[in-house]
Amino acid sequence: MDTESAGVAAWLLQLDRLVNVAIGQFELTHIVDQPEYISIPQAPEHCKDIILWNDNIVPVMNLTSWMSGDKQSDAPGVVAIVVYTGAQNNYLYGGIKLNNPPVQVKVKNIQQCQWTKSLDKWKILSISCFKSQEGEVVPIIDITKVFSQKSINK
Repeated sequence: MDTESAGVAAWLLQLDRLVNVAIGQFELTHIVDQPEYISIPQAPEHCKDIILWNDNIVPVMNLTSWMSGDKQSDAPGVVAIVVYTGAQNNYLYGGIKLNNPPVQVKVKNIQQCQWTKSLDKWKILSISCFKSQEGEVVPIIDITKVFSQKSINK
């Protein structure tokens, strides 16, 4: 199969009505609908919640809040459980708050695009970006960077 013409599978994550990001096909582990959040006192707004999932304490990132710096809705919504490699090459889990369940898409090399000025902050957390069928620039985020204190607090 020619991957250039078929594309590579990825998950499109709708963070809010206007912002989508993508992650690799095998980085999404589970989807939790209407989760029960446990808030961490005095934590930054974008990472104030955790959930319990499969006997794991999972930190939940609100990337919309991180981007805007504003408090976001506390509506339960959907959490994408993602997996990434930790410092000791161990697997760790994190959650990303979503507006809607993820959608699987195929991304082709010809969709790669240049960053726009309005998306400069996404460069901190992203590997690259692509242009969707609708013409939207979609950052492909690096899950390890999302859950790294060094990256997210810039």
